[in-house]
Amino acid sequence: FDQLSLPSGLFIEPKTQILYVSDNTNNRIQKRYPTGEIITAAGKADGTGGTTLDKLWNPVDVVADENENVLVADWNNQRIQFWKKDAKIGETIAGNGSKGEALNEFSYPSRVVLDSKKNIIVADTQNQRITRWSPTYDPKTSTGTIMAGGNGGGLNPYQLNNPFGLFYDELNQIFYISNHDSHSITQWVIGDHEARNIYAGIPGRYGNSSA
Repeated sequence: FDQLSLPSGLFIEPKTQILYVSDNTNNRIQKRYPTGEIITAAGKADGTGGTTLDKLWNPVDVVADENENVLVADWNNQRIQFWKKDAKIGETIAGNGSKGEALNEFSYPSRVVLDSKKNIIVADTQNQRITRWSPTYDPKTSTGTIMAGGNGGGLNPYQLNNPFGLFYDELNQIFYISNHDSHSITQWVIGDHEARNIYAGIPGRYGNSSA
């Protein structure tokens, strides 16, 4: 279990100091204790991927709590999965497993964040939006609430452009969003209808200057 294949996301739980890694093409989440022990926290230890609840399919991000429960952005399964510590099967807590634009669906969720109220915040990459989901999930009725974007992909201040990275400053109620395809980082205050600032980069222009 000391090998990875295209690791994509990582998270260090501050109280336990356990490191969690999205082992993308091994279709699993690995966790490393401060002692150096490494075990599989979600998915199949042998790397088998799939669509059933005991499997993941190219997971790209992970977040965990102090009890070693994990939330996984299950990229190709279009869902967010919850795995309790030592569980052999996960539970869908956002999305319905279908790729789509409806508010109960995802189109390649890339980042997952938990706020202090246990709401689940997701970068819904190809739907060009950030959505928030209640911690109480009902597969028949639960939908996400659009918190940023949702106006198609583009370079306008009210649009995102394949948001892939997400940081939530809960104290100041601000999202910092990396727009993969516009080569920029935007600052979006919760409640606003468009980004206030381009925090880094020039939308639509890639380059390597540092000033």
